[in-house]
Amino acid sequence: MILCSLYTPNYAPIAAPFLASLKRHVSDADIYVGTCAYDPPLLASLEKPRIMLYLMKEHNDAVLWLDADIIVRRPLMVLEAILENADLTVLHRLDCIARGPLGTMDAGRFNTGVVGVANTDAGQAYLEWWADMIESVRTPHPLLDQEAAYLAWCNVRSSIRFQALPAGYNDSRFLPKSAIWHGKGSAKRHILYRMEAARYAHDLPLGPVIDALQLMRSCAWVRGGYRLWWRIRHATS
Repeated sequence: MILCSLYTPNYAPIAAPFLASLKRHVSDADIYVGTCAYDPPLLASLEKPRIMLYLMKEHNDAVLWLDADIIVRRPLMVLEAILENADLTVLHRLDCIARGPLGTMDAGRFNTGVVGVANTDAGQAYLEWWADMIESVRTPHPLLDQEAAYLAWCNVRSSIRFQALPAGYNDSRFLPKSAIWHGKGSAKRHILYRMEAARYAHDLPLGPVIDALQLMRSCAWVRGGYRLWWRIRHATS
């Protein structure tokens, strides 16, 4: 399984504990973390499906997206097991209603902070739909990638194996047994998230992470903007 993420320079302090948590808990995956200079920074989130599709085809493997405001607190073997039997896994919030820029009230149905897609025909078709829907608007709206992700699933749901992501793998309530804490939006100010972020940042300084990185320049899907990509292989070795 390939892990990937992307963040803008203003997110670097938040990404530091994220990278440290990956180094501590993920030892058996290739991890690609990118920085990009977007104006506005919100546009970076719109690259998710293209990045995932590129890495999937390049490495012939399943891809897991993690937002940079995430803290990984446990190994992620459960997600690998899910993607052996499902084409798509993402947090599905049936009761979350929000209007998005595509004109629906479905912009809150999926939370795309954690998205896993298997390397199957159905998985690739889903990513293509998701990317095409985003690119039909390209509006720097905070809910565009989530609304597009849900609508893309609606378009392919008859032909895709879907398993809802367990809540403990995208948790913004910061429950102690959860494997992934997600400091989305104002949740970053929660005392538990701030304490956990500080613990990882101090427990494992960023220096060793940077030392393990291999610089990788622009990829085929890049259309504009300046990006630096790093690859961490066997991050805890």
